[in-house]
Amino acid sequence: MLGLLNLVLSHHSGSRINRTIGVRILDHEQRFCTRCSGQWVSTASFASLMLVFQPEISIAVRLAVLALLPMPALLDWVTQTWGTRESTTPIRLITGSLLGAGVGFQIVAGVRLDWAAFAGGMGVAAGYALAIFLLLRLRPPKADYMVDLVEEATRIVSGPRATPSAD
Repeated sequence: MLGLLNLVLSHHSGSRINRTIGVRILDHEQRFCTRCSGQWVSTASFASLMLVFQPEISIAVRLAVLALLPMPALLDWVTQTWGTRESTTPIRLITGSLLGAGVGFQIVAGVRLDWAAFAGGMGVAAGYALAIFLLLRLRPPKADYMVDLVEEATRIVSGPRATPSAD
């Protein structure tokens, strides 16, 4: 079960461990996806700061921020998925942090009941989802992109195979 939790939190198999950050907890090392780690820390930090200081930002600036901050993460992820380049840990951390700041903006819009900004942010998110769909239809991921992850999850869920004894 611990192996499956590790795979969910890192969502990268052992062959792609370079895409994760390790945190040692007692005698166990937990791996976390680098980009997601940057995103979650940045989302929490940015949303907290925005809620505490409550800066006045125009709707045009908020929508521009919501539209532009996820772009580096999308480009980094797509180029890796296509196999045209391999990203680095610092780039993944930075692009995840930028994405997280955008998510923080969206959360704050929802908490403040700023429906225009929230609806605009949802429109931006829908646009990104459509862009990802179209990009992956245009050029599917490298064949091995998900294979090792599926194999790792299957191995974890199936457990160790018992070998027949030679009596």
